[in-house]
Amino acid sequence: MDFLLRSYGFSVDEIEFDSAGALPLDVDPKTAWARRHPERFPVEINTAALGELLRVPGIGPGAAKRLEQMRGAHRLRDVAALRAAGASGRWLRPSFSSMANQPSDR
Repeated sequence: MDFLLRSYGFSVDEIEFDSAGALPLDVDPKTAWARRHPERFPVEINTAALGELLRVPGIGPGAAKRLEQMRGAHRLRDVAALRAAGASGRWLRPSFSSMANQPSDR
């Protein structure tokens, strides 16, 4: 949990705990947060702040920083750019407004 607070900018009240007060083992904490906050998605990959990128499941601190650097050089248009930055997961395409309607790359 400490990593979610320090590296991703979550506060304790944003994190979902199970009935025993522990992080649930059956779902990723960022995915659980994203499911509870559909109003925060999709985000615009080319203008989202670092904190917004960090909330997207599949994007860690390193990938978020690389995405900021990459979009300074050119407009990011597809999931391949996200993967090149080190992002992964099925949440990527629907999480970004400029990519939500693109065909699947499997």
